[in-house]
Amino acid sequence: MTDELIRSFRTGSVEAHKNASRFWVKNKNPVIESYIGFIETYQDPDGMRGSFEGWVAVVDKAKTAILTSLVNNAEKFLPLLPWPREFEKDKFLKPDFTDLTVITFGNGGPPAAINIPNYSEIRQNDGFKNVNLGNMIAATLSAKPLQYLSESDAKLLQSHRKLVFDTIVGLHELLGHGSGKMFHEFANGSFDFDISKLGSVGKFGPVKNWYKPGETFETKFGRLGSTLEECRAETVACYLGLFPQVLSIWGINRTAAEQHSYMLWLEYAIEGLEGLIQYTPETDSWGEAHDQGRFAMLRVMIESGVASVKSLTGADGKPDLLVSLDRKRIPTDGKKAMGEFLLGLNFYRSTGDVEGAKIFYDSYTSLKQPGNEEHIKWHKIVVERKKPRPLVVQPNTVIASDSPSACQTIKGAQQCFFEVHLKNYDGTAEGMIQSYLDRYTDTSLEKDLLDLANTDFKSFWI
Repeated sequence: MTDELIRSFRTGSVEAHKNASRFWVKNKNPVIESYIGFIETYQDPDGMRGSFEGWVAVVDKAKTAILTSLVNNAEKFLPLLPWPREFEKDKFLKPDFTDLTVITFGNGGPPAAINIPNYSEIRQNDGFKNVNLGNMIAATLSAKPLQYLSESDAKLLQSHRKLVFDTIVGLHELLGHGSGKMFHEFANGSFDFDISKLGSVGKFGPVKNWYKPGETFETKFGRLGSTLEECRAETVACYLGLFPQVLSIWGINRTAAEQHSYMLWLEYAIEGLEGLIQYTPETDSWGEAHDQGRFAMLRVMIESGVASVKSLTGADGKPDLLVSLDRKRIPTDGKKAMGEFLLGLNFYRSTGDVEGAKIFYDSYTSLKQPGNEEHIKWHKIVVERKKPRPLVVQPNTVIASDSPSACQTIKGAQQCFFEVHLKNYDGTAEGMIQSYLDRYTDTSLEKDLLDLANTDFKSFWI
């Protein structure tokens, strides 16, 4: 794996990075987990170029046991999804799914969880890994205030938000990104599907498109692909969050399942509304893949009669919004509508029908179309009520003393171990600066970084 990573960085070979990723997927159940490369494409206008990230984390074994149970039950839960069996992968490749305590994450915006590698052909044929960044989730939620809810809904969701978010992340990563088959034709004229068995899929009709030789989801869909796939994964979590047998993985019994489903849908509703901050009316475009998808889901909830958004005057005298859900309609009208929406997302992804996908998705997220005047008003209020983004400050590991805490003989050689402490910092500008000072004590690194920046300057000058 390391040899292929070195070759990739030295030559720019994407194929070498793919090979490294294949080796990485095969490394099951490590105690220390890491990944590196040009990975996520959200920031690229064309949805093709990946931003660099490299991270190292320690596995939380207790929390990982819950996620392992989800993996072991995945094949029971996949048939609950609303598409025909032929639209599911021929074989579910059980991935690693670990809860991690992040030690370092070299990137401008660490996520809550990751499903990687991002190469669709590797995920379908070789497998993938899911990682849940536990301390990142905890830090983000603690610094993220709830908006646009009644006092009772806010109190209810706040008291259970960590568990709700754990449920969402687990389902999103494993059964969202890990589900669904893509139909391919190969250079030798063979296919990985039998079109005679597919039939007609609801209002989306029969399969008329598929991926031709050399085509991938990334090359066909471009920037649309990122938000379409994130919306599909979020909708899987929202839909499966209605099934008590799924929620039982997190210790939620049948008595509490209905309330948990309500809170999960409430979380998605407010995130869909808050996501409007990423919309630009002048260009009818979105700046973030997940937020666009969550707004589409809010539209589905509203159209099904489950959700409503009311304009009002806030306690501060400024325009405000209130989100509410009809709790009784979630398992009936809501489930039916969300299932139909999810079926469409998966149909267009499976068949590689970019044109059909764009028309379908734009009907929920393009606000330049007539009838969206109220949504534009919501956008203005959300922008005016925007809260500062929380600072995510990384911890450091510190060796407790110069003397080893224990020594033992391993394979004939004595090895000594030092006690290591995890040092955390306040989520403030001062805490962030101190974290960097404690981490980078070798000042010679600053000169190396400056030299690299000056060398690359001409390539980034605008």
